Amino acid sequence: MIRLFPLMFIFFFSQSFAEVPAHYQQVSVKQQVPATILYAIALQESRPPIGLIDGIDKPWPWTLNCEGNGYFFASRQAAFNVASHFITSGESCDIG
Repeated sequence: MIRLFPLMFIFFFSQSFAEVPAHYQQVSVKQQVPATILYAIALQESRPPIGLIDGIDKPWPWTLNCEGNGYFFASRQAAFNVASHFITSGESCDIG
């Protein structure tokens, strides 16, 4: 089983990143960052839990991490309103 783990790991990640969206590839070239790494970071930081937003399983643009809690919004305006509240109250809030 231990010998199988590296193969399973490679298979899993090759399937996950086989189709990095074109705009991530374009940015990766310009910023000199591997596209798979850039996309992996975007997924880690802004992918909503599966099923939370119509089954979306990709990075979500209206994402906030405020005071260590992740928030996912259906619209830019909703995210803006909550981010404004956190920022004006002096709390930590990561956007995007």
